Amino acid sequence: MAYRIRELREKKKLTQEQLAQMSGVSRTTIVLLENNEEHEAMVGTLKSLAAALNVPVSKLFTQKFSQANTKRIIHNELRHSKTNRLR
Repeated sequence: MAYRIRELREKKKLTQEQLAQMSGVSRTTIVLLENNEEHEAMVGTLKSLAAALNVPVSKLFTQKFSQANTKRIIHNELRHSKTNRLR
């Protein structure tokens, strides 16, 4: 999965550390998302990054990222959240 986080961050002239402080997302996670197309983020992480960058969550994804993949991630996140609440 490819994200546009680096592109959006650099457009706002922010460092990874500044984005981490603004979003509450660790710099390590930001590095992983910017450099690793295999890394999938939690919905809450994406919401926090989008809020800090002042963009809708959908803008964090590359154009090649399909709506079906977005739905799959949200479904997996919701399923994971429900499982953790039941424990």
